[in-house]
Amino acid sequence: MKGVPRPLVLLAASAGLAAICTMACSNHSSAATAGSRYDTRFATETAPPAIARRHVLTWAYWGQSGEDPTLGASWLAAHVDYIETNPTLATRFRSAGGKYAVVYTDPFRVIVARNEPFSDVPENGWFHTETGERVGRQFGGWGVQNLLNPAAPATVSAFAALTRSFTQRFPGVFTHVFVDDVSWDTLNVFYGANARGVEASDDAAYDRAVGELLQRSALPVFFNGLGNQDAHLHDVSGGTVFLNYAAGGVHEGCFFNVRGARTGDEWRFDENTLLYATSRGKDAVCLDNTSAASSVAARTYFLPSWWLTFDAAHSMAFENLPSPGNVKVFPEEALVPADPKQTANANVDELKTASGAYARQFGACYKDGALLGACAAVVNPSASATVEMPSWVHAYSKVLTLDANNSFDGGQARFSAGIPSELEPQHGVIVLRPH
Repeated sequence: MKGVPRPLVLLAASAGLAAICTMACSNHSSAATAGSRYDTRFATETAPPAIARRHVLTWAYWGQSGEDPTLGASWLAAHVDYIETNPTLATRFRSAGGKYAVVYTDPFRVIVARNEPFSDVPENGWFHTETGERVGRQFGGWGVQNLLNPAAPATVSAFAALTRSFTQRFPGVFTHVFVDDVSWDTLNVFYGANARGVEASDDAAYDRAVGELLQRSALPVFFNGLGNQDAHLHDVSGGTVFLNYAAGGVHEGCFFNVRGARTGDEWRFDENTLLYATSRGKDAVCLDNTSAASSVAARTYFLPSWWLTFDAAHSMAFENLPSPGNVKVFPEEALVPADPKQTANANVDELKTASGAYARQFGACYKDGALLGACAAVVNPSASATVEMPSWVHAYSKVLTLDANNSFDGGQARFSAGIPSELEPQHGVIVLRPH
């Protein structure tokens, strides 16, 4: 992930193979006018029985960004599908029944002074200025990142060799490769750098080179590039062009980032990018983060926003957020919505209600595999305007509340009385009608 350089042994986790699609799979119905697809009877229907899944698809760090390396592997295996960690902990996780561990790579930006992987790529693998110097950019206080050229055979060979080495050195441990710093446009590639590489051509040629590099991986790929906002595809990330070469992608800063809640067009961009990926059978990792000391505001906004385009087989939550115990697994991940009554086909605006709020109803909501009742997600992504709750919300009687703790340290996701009559800007709620 962008922000802090990885240790010299660089490892990550990522969304992987599509989970078995049970009753929670999306039902792609036709669009209708705002408000017409919502009905109070959906809150009172008899819901399906308990399901085997005890949490949504999840991804978390372990021993990677300050998390406790002594945390039990069996506990993590029961709560997390994809883990980002080092080889030793990855082996423990997989031995305890953990599903996926993904190794981190960045074949695009390298701090050579730290001897990061790819530092030894031959000179013809790098981008250069007109005077022959390597193109570089200052990366905070960590040093200068030099930029590799994905079209160079030396870069492609180095990437292929590194991914093969993970299968050889750690057989059966790592299941996927995570590729960081994937950009679709050369303007973003060279942003903040000392020059544009003379080897670079146009965006289309660069994209083809990246795609060919990704295909050389010895393990299935997940790329960090769905969060690159641009005008290439207008409503969705230009990074979706790389879904053709990968098992899925990561949207870093999804719905909530270090600047706060994403609203308006940015929020719709996030929704539509996730929808674009999952509707094409690709995994979409929604990674939120915050600069605040408490995670509650981010999680309260993230969850209902994420549920609007939730697909049980391909939507994955990665709540990279603070908590007192610094375990990045949270109790709301044990809530699994199922039997959706509305599903956007191509654009989240299909879920906008007459009140101005966005909403999606589910015939059933489970917690740790047990049926709670019917539920709904309601969101106000406006930066400044308060909206009324949809008129049908009176059929529900409880609202989700969260505390600041993570799941390991006793965090709770509780439903209590007190559904609001309106939603303030940058707010969302999950409501429940107990069965």
